[in-house]
Amino acid sequence: MRRVFFSALLLITLFTGASTVTLVSVAHATPTCGDVLIKGSQWLQGDGVDVRSNGANTFTGVSCNGVSVSTPISQYGYWFQCVELAARLYRVRNWGMVFADGGPKAGNYRFGAKYLPEGSSGLVFYPVSSTYTPVPGDLVIESGTGYGHVSVVDHVEPGTTGSTTVVAAEENANVTGWHIYTRTTGAMSGGYHPVRGFLHSPRNTHTNITTPQRGYVAVAAGVGNGLFGVLTTGNRNLNSTLAAKSSPDVAATSKGSFAVAAVDANGHLIYFDGQGRRTDTKVLVAPETSPSLSLDANDLPWIAAHSSSHQLVVWSLHRLVTTSVVLRAKSSPQIALDASGRFSVVVVGGDNGVSVVADTGTVATGMSVREATDPSIAVLGSGLVKVVGVTPQGAVQIATSQLGGGYLLELQNATSVKMASSAVIHAFGAMGYQVAFTNSSGAPQMFGTLGTLSANWTSLKVASTPSLAIRRDGMVVLAVRDQANQLWIVNKSAAMKQSLALSPFVTPAVTLLR
Repeated sequence: MRRVFFSALLLITLFTGASTVTLVSVAHATPTCGDVLIKGSQWLQGDGVDVRSNGANTFTGVSCNGVSVSTPISQYGYWFQCVELAARLYRVRNWGMVFADGGPKAGNYRFGAKYLPEGSSGLVFYPVSSTYTPVPGDLVIESGTGYGHVSVVDHVEPGTTGSTTVVAAEENANVTGWHIYTRTTGAMSGGYHPVRGFLHSPRNTHTNITTPQRGYVAVAAGVGNGLFGVLTTGNRNLNSTLAAKSSPDVAATSKGSFAVAAVDANGHLIYFDGQGRRTDTKVLVAPETSPSLSLDANDLPWIAAHSSSHQLVVWSLHRLVTTSVVLRAKSSPQIALDASGRFSVVVVGGDNGVSVVADTGTVATGMSVREATDPSIAVLGSGLVKVVGVTPQGAVQIATSQLGGGYLLELQNATSVKMASSAVIHAFGAMGYQVAFTNSSGAPQMFGTLGTLSANWTSLKVASTPSLAIRRDGMVVLAVRDQANQLWIVNKSAAMKQSLALSPFVTPAVTLLR
């Protein structure tokens, strides 16, 4: 039986179909074969097994190494296809055999992950249309074309609008190992394919008693301008060299991974999607400027950049917007999307005046910012646009869009901001927003709907503009570079020094995984 089982297991893979994007140097941001993405102690209430990477073959039907059953705690099947995680977990926990068999009628896909219910005797299948609530350790079965996909439930988070968030762990799909689904009555979205249902082992006694969070991802240029990611699970070399004095940007995807925009050593704007695939956009970027990245509701990227001709460009997968808006030398535009996916970009002109560029045109805010600083932009859930900047006198100023057109200026915080450091803004909910900056003494400060930082970090001397991220559960985090060029992660209760030395003159970027 074991030989038959693993002959079939060789064919159980994740298949998602060909991408419509032209990809260059595939999987540059992907960890190497077998790297641990999530430790077993970090999920399934501490009872998980290590979630491992399929290396450069991530998100394909090709395995990065052969099949093995000799050490089930480390590998149980073809590493590291999606089903290997499910099969290994159930083998280690003695929950039953995870096996797929769609029968001869399924043809080439007979042993695909989507047929796990048919072949897994002793396990109970619940259709997605049922009222069953999955528990930690249950398998999420995705169907659709090809082989389908399988992930393992970590926990379920109740929502406030009748929906629930199902947080799962997975292999061979993204560079974090997490996957996020949204479930409503009789349906579930967020999969790579349509979700067919849940597979439960009667021996699995876990219940939804905790709601752990996935934590943060920070990206930054390390010493030598190498691109690095710093996750709650450890540092990761993303295997790209960036342009000098250019900072990357990061955004969380809806499926629990993250995407990155950066400028490579050749001055090209590059993009890494949630599976770690690298796209060279061929857009030439001005020296010593940085891109800004936002993802729409479908995880499609929108990136604003300062082109080599000193004009604003907005790049997306199927669209390149070139504008006649001339930017101040070494300034970096910032982009934000509204609920419909329409972009607004805040820019600085040669006179240090601040404008907002959208599909509908360009509007001056009336704000003027200090030399060597950039304004930041956020779109509230209500649709209002807020821009924050540092005045020539060093104060923090906010401009808010008006329903009748134009912007209203207000002086929000008169604390002196550190020279050559900018203020940043992040929106959440219908009207919530938060502003962060570095004061003249080098301390991180924050104000807005969620209040100020509750602690005074007297020992932390910040050299950079902070990067700010807020999650819908109210979690707030900052990423900063200190005067010794070390990366720090700061929240409202702690400041945590990271084991990553940064390149001088750059700003780290941070996001919170959803």
